[in-house]
Parts: sequence; C-alpha cells; structure tokens
Amino acid sequence: MSDREQSGQPAPKVRPSHDGDLHAEIVVVGSDLLRGDVGDSSAQIVAGLLTARGARVHGIRFIADDAAAVADALRDALTRSPHFIVTIGGLGPAEDDRTLAGVSAALSIPLVHNPGAAEQVDHAYARLKEQRRVDRSGINRYREKMTHLPVGCTVLANPDGIAPGTLCRLPGTTAVISVPGTPREARAVFEAALPYLKDFGPGRVVARRQIEAPNQDESALVPLIEQLSDEYPDARFTTRPTGTPKKGFRLLMTIEVPGGTTEEAESEIGRIVHRLLALAAGNK
Repeated sequence: MSDREQSGQPAPKVRPSHDGDLHAEIVVVGSDLLRGDVGDSSAQIVAGLLTARGARVHGIRFIADDAAAVADALRDALTRSPHFIVTIGGLGPAEDDRTLAGVSAALSIPLVHNPGAAEQVDHAYARLKEQRRVDRSGINRYREKMTHLPVGCTVLANPDGIAPGTLCRLPGTTAVISVPGTPREARAVFEAALPYLKDFGPGRVVARRQIEAPNQDESALVPLIEQLSDEYPDARFTTRPTGTPKKGFRLLMTIEVPGGTTEEAESEIGRIVHRLLALAAGNK
C-alpha cells in the first residue's frame, strides 16, 4: 500500500462537466459472470435507473472478484471524469467479496469500522434469525467484514439483503456508488443513494419508446435513421430483432429523446414516429 493510501489522503480531483448529459459508468464485479456460470441482469437494472435520471451510461465493464482489478477499473473510469461510477457486486462476507477493498485502493481512503453499517448488518441477521434462515444472529468475525467501509463514505440502506451499500463523493463531485450484486438489492440500494445526489440535478429527462419497425429489412432502415438523425440530432435510434424461428421474427426500433420535461420529450418522440412513418411511406 502506498504512503498516500495509508494516510487516507483523497484521490486526485476530477471535474465532471455539469453541462448537458450526466456521464455514468458501471463496473460489474464477479468471477462467476466471467466464467459464464451465471448471467447478469443487475447492470441492466442500474443502467435503466441511471438513464431514467437523465444520465448516459458510457460503458459497462465486467471484472473478476479481485481488489486490484476493481481498483484498476475505477482508476480507468475516473480518467474520463464521470459524474457517477456504480460498482455492482462483491459486498458480502465471503473471502472473494473484495469490491470495497478495491474502492479503498482506488480512492486512497482506508477501510474503517462504520457504526451505521454495523447496525444494518446486525438488524439484518436478527431478521434472518426470526425467519429461521440463519442459526445465529449478531456479528461474528466473518460478518464483521461488511461493517468496514471506506472512511468518510455514506452508508446506503439495503432493505432486501444484508450488506450495506456505500456512496463515496470525491473532490470535484464524482460519486462512486457500490451496490450488491443481486438484482433486487442492486435496485433498492441504488434508489437509497438518490437522495444524496440531488445536487447533480436530474439531468435531462429521457423518454423512450419502442415500436415495431416500419420495414423489417434492417438495411432499408439505415437511410431513414440517418435522415431522422439529421433532423433530430438529440434523438438516438437503435434496432434489434426479437422472436424465434418457430414464431417468427420482428424488428423492433427504440427511439430515445431527452427533454426538459417528460411531456416535452414524449411529444418529440410522437413527432419523430410520425416523421418515420412518413419517410417509410416514401413521403420526403
């Protein structure tokens, strides 16, 4: 550990821009994901929550259960000065749950016993004991691991699990948010962070609509999307096939538009859909 890490000095300042979109990155921690043993839906949930807040997720990175890998991923993300970095997974009592050790190393702040985290863990095991899901309540030396958080970081409630989440604010206002790996807990803990992020502003409201593409030939949609992109530069368009060989395939089109309010963004989507159908019908 370096002298700076031992001293608890803050990481170098990053200066996110508060003009336009909020910039977010996600780091998913789990060796089982990299082996293909399990799938991931938590990143999808968190990305959706960030998008609903008006942030644009610029990358999702999957890494092993390793503190050095977590630290490297965070340092890499910080070079792009994001507003939010969300880590998913690796907060439990197991030996390979090393996410907060990586956060500690990346931000150069030590892990310390946190009374708020200890209270949450104690209450969680008392609840599980009442439900007869564990034999003993209280905090033993293995459970104690979940009570050590980076110093100065905020404890985030986990009403659906055991391990608390954390919110670490860096000088320059980047927020590093760590949530558990299960989808339900990831959602609950991320939502617990939102009251602490009000000073970021809501970002731009983003409305999204999915429609069946007016032409099932994806290549034929390319010139239509190019023209729409010229006419509506803030809008984003994606297409994807859905269905099965047995039931047949359909081509879906997603239109995403930012706006000052939900009503403004939804109205703009309505105009875009009308224009898309006109272009598809050959009306220039």
